[in-house]
Amino acid sequence: MSYKKIGFIGFGKWVKNAYLPFIQKLEDAEISYVCARSESTILEAQKIIGDQSKYTLDYNELLEDSELDLVILSVPDEMHGQIMNDVLSKNIDCIFEMPIAEKNIISEKLISIIKSKKNLLVPNLEFSHLPIISKLHNYVINKSFGELSRVNLKLLSPGWGPIETSIKTIYSISPWYIDVLNKILGVTPKRVLSVGEKNPTYESESKGFTILDYDDYWGFWDYDIESSEKLSVTLDMVFDNAAIKVDLINSKYEIVKNEVVDKFTEDFFTPVQGWPGMNEFLQHFFNNDVSREKYINEIETLQNISNAMELSLQKNQWINL
Repeated sequence: MSYKKIGFIGFGKWVKNAYLPFIQKLEDAEISYVCARSESTILEAQKIIGDQSKYTLDYNELLEDSELDLVILSVPDEMHGQIMNDVLSKNIDCIFEMPIAEKNIISEKLISIIKSKKNLLVPNLEFSHLPIISKLHNYVINKSFGELSRVNLKLLSPGWGPIETSIKTIYSISPWYIDVLNKILGVTPKRVLSVGEKNPTYESESKGFTILDYDDYWGFWDYDIESSEKLSVTLDMVFDNAAIKVDLINSKYEIVKNEVVDKFTEDFFTPVQGWPGMNEFLQHFFNNDVSREKYINEIETLQNISNAMELSLQKNQWINL
């Protein structure tokens, strides 16, 4: 896609580490507007980007700039709904982080609006753009090791602590990881069952798992964002004739077959500031004609799954999709 004028709504650590290094290298585009929540962040952005950009504390001022053709939105979940609604009122494309809104009912309304607008809304689901994901998908489709019986995706992360109690883990971060399972299997789940802590330390649902029924496969999404010393995202796949163990952070994997272990490292772009998949995602977005309908379907599908997972956690029962 060809974009000349890019604006940021939000200028936190994720923007500076994941988006900015790539965007600043684009030859035919420039960062022309930045909105941040504090004067100190504005000053920091000015030092990094320079005086050629405009700066504001009010994102509505940014959205009124008719020269902007792309906005990158990176703000806390509780701000998503209103800002996404205002973005949709303008003729401007947007890269954003799932969920589309903090509450289910608002996300449903926004998805309905998206379908009636011409904006291109693109969810950043960077892990799914790693080359290793398509390789694993081919193993499943081609039945390279027989039939797949189950796949387990696990996230371990250092503790977030009580400062993050407003975060709903199942609803908020699951889309990135469920999308990985969907892309590997080539299908979406038919129903989900979520299990959380009975006596959680924090209100943020920081530990738990979800069982996903993909008809022909069982999928498991397991997370602990409270007690690990370091970040890890691992994937275990069990086939009739082999097992595959994957480290998604480093795109390393091993195939265990007849007690013989073959180890591999997949080639992929150098991660931006150590975060895998961002280069691949941004390369794909800026260098290809992308499908608006595909992204609408992706947003709706993942949002529906998140809604069902949260409802399952509340009701302690299977929820059909």
